[in-house]
Amino acid sequence: MKVDIIGSALVKKLTEFKNFPYKINNFVSGQSLLSLISAPHPVDMVDLETDDIHIISTAYRDFNKSQFNAFRTSESEVLILDLLSELNTVCRFNQGYFNETSMELLRDVPDYTNLSHIQKFRALQDNQREVFNFLDQYERLIIIKPDIVDDIEADFLNALYGMIQEEFHNHLVLTLPAPPEGKDYFNAPIEYYDSVNFNLKKFTSDNYHDQMLFDEKLEDDELSVFINHIEPREYVYELYKDGQSWKMSDPTTSRFYKFNLKEKGRYRIRVNLTDESVNPRFTQTYKFNPFSSLGERKINFAEMPPAYDQWLLDYVLEHEAIEAIIGNPFRFPDGYHGVPVIQSTEASDDLTLHQAELFEYVFNRMVDEQSGNDSSVPKPEKKQVFLQTLEKYLSNNKES
Repeated sequence: MKVDIIGSALVKKLTEFKNFPYKINNFVSGQSLLSLISAPHPVDMVDLETDDIHIISTAYRDFNKSQFNAFRTSESEVLILDLLSELNTVCRFNQGYFNETSMELLRDVPDYTNLSHIQKFRALQDNQREVFNFLDQYERLIIIKPDIVDDIEADFLNALYGMIQEEFHNHLVLTLPAPPEGKDYFNAPIEYYDSVNFNLKKFTSDNYHDQMLFDEKLEDDELSVFINHIEPREYVYELYKDGQSWKMSDPTTSRFYKFNLKEKGRYRIRVNLTDESVNPRFTQTYKFNPFSSLGERKINFAEMPPAYDQWLLDYVLEHEAIEAIIGNPFRFPDGYHGVPVIQSTEASDDLTLHQAELFEYVFNRMVDEQSGNDSSVPKPEKKQVFLQTLEKYLSNNKES
């Protein structure tokens, strides 16, 4: 099967392996959708100052938009879409959009305006009809989604993917697992790319119609599945809690379904076909605790709050082995309650309990301790438990 690809260095890596399951017709890497569809700014190779053949070729195509015509006239039925290149710095120049790295290669660099992620998103919204018309020529879209990126970048990418997925129903989704520790999507071990290609191959396997393929995710309190089968079928989604059937959907043709989790437990979804033509399949099991995001996180550092909230910090110090407090070491040269006070540059952000999280931590910790981690306690009662525990805590501290 021949495919077209709009992707990043990640997909380029995948294509370098023998087990990449597709033949490539057109491939553009390192260029955003916004840049790909915009008006060209014709240049010649001699206008670009670099001897690197890959860099000069990428910039030449970026300026002249030569690949867009190849995509528009392509006979490929499938487009593989990886939007990591949307994170590149894109600029606006002469009513067109280009990679900043391309602009910097011009012998006479003109004035141009770099766009933030939100500006890029709004520009794509303004040009979405042209984007959608382009994507609509394909019978099938295979969307490759990263799972681990920075928060701001994740918001931007999720909005782009969401915009496309809401418009097109002929798409399949492969969410990438996190790369091994210390690696990123572009320099992972060979085994990582091999496993991604293995999963891509399932979309074209002979038994595609006889499999229950889906993408699954637990995000905040939502456990969801997206069925990777384009042709219409009727499903029943069944939520299991601690090994027992808990909730069940009505029969539906929707390929996406989510359950909102409220109680602590181990959850998974069983996907069933109503005609039983394909065996049911479970997602993996997910541990869920509505108060676990802070309570189960490793915390080595805590930020110093304002004086009126220092009782929150005192509570944290009583329940966590805090190595140091992030604050003003000149104000607390001897530390705070026996704990060293350091500057933020000396601490790991991933291991830090931030000011904004202190109240949530204390609230959840007090409720968990008094209710025996029973998250089925109704919310009003949780508040009452918290207030009673808080009153006792403050009373004890006042007496001591």
